[in-house]
Amino acid sequence: MTPLEEILELYREALKVEDVLEYEDVDIEPPDIDSFKNIEPKEIKEIEVPEEGDIIEVFPSPDGLGMIFLIFRIYKNGYVELLPMSKFWELATPEDVLIQFEGETYIVQTDLGFEVPEEDFPKRFGNRKVFLLGKLTPEQMKEVEDVYEGRKKGTGGMWGGPKEEFKTLESRRYFSLFAQMIEEEEKLLELSAFFEKHREYALAAAGEEKTWGEKEGIRWFYDSEEKRLILTPEENLVGKRKRILLEADGDKVVLFEGELPKKIEIPLENYSHSLLERSLRVEDV
Repeated sequence: MTPLEEILELYREALKVEDVLEYEDVDIEPPDIDSFKNIEPKEIKEIEVPEEGDIIEVFPSPDGLGMIFLIFRIYKNGYVELLPMSKFWELATPEDVLIQFEGETYIVQTDLGFEVPEEDFPKRFGNRKVFLLGKLTPEQMKEVEDVYEGRKKGTGGMWGGPKEEFKTLESRRYFSLFAQMIEEEEKLLELSAFFEKHREYALAAAGEEKTWGEKEGIRWFYDSEEKRLILTPEENLVGKRKRILLEADGDKVVLFEGELPKKIEIPLENYSHSLLERSLRVEDV
């Protein structure tokens, strides 16, 4: 097995790692607190407004590898172009740019970019969080731009072999995330249409709307500032395969389907407590 094939195998194995691992309890002697007094913790914050050059992480990743992106361009048409980054720099091709960031080596993959709406950018990744890790220097951004535009070749040598398979697997990862985002967008449009069509329930309860409620083991809270509906299943439902939906007058819209997490967040503009109270259903999957 060649060195590149060995690295590709490591990459494949990393893709199989579960997001959450269970460990047995072990007795560990706590470290001396004084030894940490001079260490400044690195601040990690959620992104609010995207800027060109930002490096972000979408968390949690759907597999055992992190999802780290460079915000490459913000277009006037209201879209943000993201370029995926990877620590498997040894598998770089002529389309990739080698960079150093926070003491780590990455490649920026200029051939695997995709666009995301700029409006409500942090909410475009479903229930995942978007963290701001840092920013590339102007010199690094110029290097990425030159390779992206074809003015020069990137870091890696020739295509083929392990590098070609690496690119195929990487493209599947990001296409999967992009497809989920498209699906989420369609669901949000469907949900908005549902609330608009059955708004008579809300009108009937005008002035009496509450921002919280509970039905069939699902508690909810509506954050009016963030325009988000937050669902929290009861403990005995967490981890079970369920379908949470709204049903009214023969119309149905699915809010969530699969193993219930502890919290589900859904962007929602036109909230109605009375409509949720009448139409919320929970089914086995």
